[in-house]
Amino acid sequence: MGRSGVATARSRCWIPLDEVGPDAIALGIKPGTQKNWTLQSHEDYYDMQPGDGLFFTNYTWHRSEPNRSGETLMFYAVAYQLTKEAIKARDRLT
Repeated sequence: MGRSGVATARSRCWIPLDEVGPDAIALGIKPGTQKNWTLQSHEDYYDMQPGDGLFFTNYTWHRSEPNRSGETLMFYAVAYQLTKEAIKARDRLT
């Protein structure tokens, strides 16, 4: 969320449809990279259950691990981006 609880202009939600972990398409996130764009030495991986959701901005460095489980696994990714006009309208309200 941005200032005053207003959604940021660019957001993502990653939702596994199967259980995921380090050997099964886990999502890696570099916390704090959306703030200062400095390279971090490691990523944090998240074990997630079907239906969990991980929200982050487009500016957060992220990647998915390869699937080493031997099973077909799926996830659903949603990307949200405001138009320039919507950003101007939002900024007038805050």
